[in-house]
Amino acid sequence: MEPAQRFRDFALLEARGNSPLYHRRALDISVDAEVLALIAALPADKQQPNLILAAARVNGATAIPYNEFRDQLRENWSAISATALRRRTQTNESPPRIHRPSSPAI
Repeated sequence: MEPAQRFRDFALLEARGNSPLYHRRALDISVDAEVLALIAALPADKQQPNLILAAARVNGATAIPYNEFRDQLRENWSAISATALRRRTQTNESPPRIHRPSSPAI
């Protein structure tokens, strides 16, 4: 999936109703070609919106107006991308369980 679609989906399907800031940030990023190009240079599994947004925050990209946030992203991109490459997201979903019969069928 392309980063623009990934960020748009994240905004609309995951962040909306849960995090107004991440919702707005992801929508803004989804239409920002320069920021998307930075993200696209990362391995696909490191382009996750929640990972990028968290790495940005940890590395000082905290401005509320998007144009200021964008400048902070660009200025701190080497640290943000390094954090994203070192980290991963955690899911709290349980893996599907495979039910096996307790005794062999005869």
